[in-house]
Amino acid sequence: MVVTWVGPVPNEAKVTITDEDAFGAATQMMGSEVHQDLPEKYKDSLYRSELFNASMHWDFDELVRWEERLGTSQIREEPWRSLFKDYYLARGYPILGTLVKHPPVSLAERPIACSVVNQRGVIVYDGTTEHLFLRSYFHSKGDAGSFSNFAPRGGIKMSFATRAIWFPLALTSAQLRTAPEPVSYVVLDILTPEPVRRSIELPHPFRRVATSSVNVGEVPEQVQYDGRNYHTTRIAATLSSTNDREDFVLRM
Repeated sequence: MVVTWVGPVPNEAKVTITDEDAFGAATQMMGSEVHQDLPEKYKDSLYRSELFNASMHWDFDELVRWEERLGTSQIREEPWRSLFKDYYLARGYPILGTLVKHPPVSLAERPIACSVVNQRGVIVYDGTTEHLFLRSYFHSKGDAGSFSNFAPRGGIKMSFATRAIWFPLALTSAQLRTAPEPVSYVVLDILTPEPVRRSIELPHPFRRVATSSVNVGEVPEQVQYDGRNYHTTRIAATLSSTNDREDFVLRM
């Protein structure tokens, strides 16, 4: 059993399925990658899934046909139609679709609803290029009160030229309008060559999160990735279904 995972990609971005390394480097310094307010029911018996069969879609009807071949037609309906066709594709953002393995379940426990409860991003940004590492934490409800929690072992990496840090927040906002869960959590670690200035105003409702404790001799909020040292800033947000939001954009 699989679920589809779809989302926008900046035009001309290089996209790959990646491993745990970037997420692990950030969490080693900053602590757990799930939001501190994430309820325990969403973390219980977490299953690490595989990602496979990724494909890019530049046309909405093509995206719909891809979903329908996999047994779902939800994407034809609102808010998905407006989000993907008018907000992303019309602005030149192709849509990435990939499959996520669902934890094994019995026929009696087959899932009837699935939500993204925690969005995780690690963003490496040098002022001209962004490397966005992204993965989602899923919670599916089954018949007779059963549930499953799962997340990819690795994630999706997008690399693209940009003058501002970008994250697809409008996607999370739209998901909440159709999901059975009341809120969704977002945790982003931003890795930059120089510390992010405290005076920079974060898009609402994001706030800074203090780093976890460090070992003797280590520099607080600094992490090594790909042979370079970066300063790390963790920000987080709790989103509700009562507000539609634009994508996250942070100009340094």
